[in-house]
Amino acid sequence: MAQAEESSAGELAARLTDSVKRYLLTLGFRVEAPAKLRGESGTEHTASLSATADPNARVILDTYSSGEKIGEEEVINTYTKVLDTSPSRAYIVCLPGATDLARRLGGIYKIGLVEGSSIDEAVVNLGVSSIAAAAPRPAVPGLSKTGAIKCHRCGYVWRTRSEARYVTCPSCFDKVTRARPAVRVILQRE
Repeated sequence: MAQAEESSAGELAARLTDSVKRYLLTLGFRVEAPAKLRGESGTEHTASLSATADPNARVILDTYSSGEKIGEEEVINTYTKVLDTSPSRAYIVCLPGATDLARRLGGIYKIGLVEGSSIDEAVVNLGVSSIAAAAPRPAVPGLSKTGAIKCHRCGYVWRTRSEARYVTCPSCFDKVTRARPAVRVILQRE
């Protein structure tokens, strides 16, 4: 009986990883599953998925599915990968969810926790998270990078009509200081 439950949990985990992979591919990411990541320490880490939009932006995702909510151990496990491999972002996609302590740790470690009671709900919640904003965007003709704002935290580039000193990054919701244009003072002699 326990072996049958273990086998169905393994199948559920494989289906969850496959669904997340297909979703990331539709967004335009290059996806590796399972991902082998070489850390700065020389250690090779394994993540459920690794998605890249460009060579400098890597997102790692760990997927967990079992009958119980994930705890702090899974968040700490993902955090060790983040510390050693320095991805742009990290997410944990978990079924059926996460404990309160795991959510708090995810917030502290800046790891996005995506929860769902089913695979479909988890993939929808992943789409609602900021990962869709990190997807590669096609070049828009006539839109130059002049006057664009770049987030110092996540590297997302956007344009805004706002004249406020601080603007919010639409990708990671961090506050970004807007560069003030240089004002040229012309002295007039009478």
